[in-house]
Amino acid sequence: MVTDIGIYLDHALRGLPIQRKRLAISLLVSLLVTSAFLGGGLVGGLGLRGIGEWILLLPAAIVAALAMAHEAWRRGHRQLGYRR
Repeated sequence: MVTDIGIYLDHALRGLPIQRKRLAISLLVSLLVTSAFLGGGLVGGLGLRGIGEWILLLPAAIVAALAMAHEAWRRGHRQLGYRR
């Protein structure tokens, strides 16, 4: 992700033709993913120091909640007759 940001900045600085909308979306996604990765590492490190291995229940709970939400969404779409 950081490499992608560098490539985009290089293209912009050298004046190469770029699609502005695609560049903006790509930069936003790259920055969000990089920030989430760093933030998760920070929260995990501080949590491990504070409450120990129990901190691992936090990402496990988030993944379980997302899985249940996805399954509910998928079943709702199937009942409405949507297909792939």
